[in-house]
Amino acid sequence: MAFHKDPLDRATELAEEERAHNEAEVRRQAAAFDPGAPGVCVECGQSMPRLVRGLCCPCRDALGVA
Repeated sequence: MAFHKDPLDRATELAEEERAHNEAEVRRQAAAFDPGAPGVCVECGQSMPRLVRGLCCPCRDALGVA
């Protein structure tokens, strides 16, 4: 006689698997996040608290740089 899981037990397992997958994806993206550094933007010359690859947020947005 085969054992069949209760539908609620299976739904719980699927939800836990999905949560674990989503958490792993968030951790992967966070590891790739560039925290930047304070400095002077190479594009506009403004002193900013956070530059990424030498650009401030307004200049990154204007240039379409991610």
